[in-house]
Amino acid sequence: MWRRKVVSNRREELTSILEEKLFAIDDVFGDILMKHRQSCKDMENLRVIDVKQNGIEIQTLESFNQKQIKEREAVM
Repeated sequence: MWRRKVVSNRREELTSILEEKLFAIDDVFGDILMKHRQSCKDMENLRVIDVKQNGIEIQTLESFNQKQIKEREAVM
């Protein structure tokens, strides 16, 4: 009887922990979480700064700055 009570209490404790941490499956929070995740992925795909180098080309600060301005304008 004592053992059943301990196991039951532990199960209830773990259930409450899981319910707190698994709000992604909740009707309200799940939708918000999915929208937030999609927004983060969209922002990641928008490369505001282009740091790729074409081969081994060395750029001046002015040319690098001009390329970044063009990239930002293309995103906005």
